[in-house]
Amino acid sequence: GPQMELDHTIVYVKDKDVSARFYSNVLGFEYRGTGGTQSFVRVNDTLVIRLDEREPRKAHYAFHASDEEFDAVLARVAAEGGTYGSSSGSDDMGWADRDGGRLAYFRDPDGISIEIRTASQPV
Repeated sequence: GPQMELDHTIVYVKDKDVSARFYSNVLGFEYRGTGGTQSFVRVNDTLVIRLDEREPRKAHYAFHASDEEFDAVLARVAAEGGTYGSSSGSDDMGWADRDGGRLAYFRDPDGISIEIRTASQPV
């Protein structure tokens, strides 16, 4: 198959600075500055999230993480006063055992659904 990787995705947010802080502080992504209406956070060597100040839209992003990253992210969500849950829309402060690993859901400052999982989704 093709040897491609996702280069970047654009997430529409109310405030690019608030969102950049969330994605860097909570998820641990590298803040890379702003340009025009966008802030940039680097997820890894190949993927950048561009946070664009426009009317936010419903969206869902799932990130595959190590067990250590998973625990650290959920601890930071709670430390920031946020909630997470074992299913989408839940705030039970738990996680689900699924697909051979753990997963949990929480929301960014604009209510965008974020999933973190320790096992890749089997497709």
